[in-house]
Amino acid sequence: MQVGARGANVDHLAIGPPGVFVLNTKNVDGNVWVGGDVVMVNGHRRDFVEKLEAEAQRVRRCLLGATRQRSLWVQGLLVFVEPDLAVKQQPRNVVVVHDKELVQRLLEQPVKLKASEVEKLSHAAQQESTWR
Repeated sequence: MQVGARGANVDHLAIGPPGVFVLNTKNVDGNVWVGGDVVMVNGHRRDFVEKLEAEAQRVRRCLLGATRQRSLWVQGLLVFVEPDLAVKQQPRNVVVVHDKELVQRLLEQPVKLKASEVEKLSHAAQQESTWR
């Protein structure tokens, strides 16, 4: 999905009772090490956390504008597909997960939204005008 005038790309958006989740999926070869906001792939620092934080905030602004809600919690999930993943410390504002643990992580989240809010947000997310 393209978001904003510059066409930032959001890989996946999940909306449900636990909230709104922006999923950024990465399929990388080699070792992935995460220590707070630092992500290293094969020894090279990557800006995955910073970019996902910006994507999550952009999604939040767009959905707030479309629904006229006053507040909305949006969580960024950095999902690595089949990596050699070592998470020493989670980033402050993003959660890093292995693709095999994604569904369980989502199911474990506490309920934050009423059914009417989920419906309103889901409807807004399907409207192209929301993302301009």
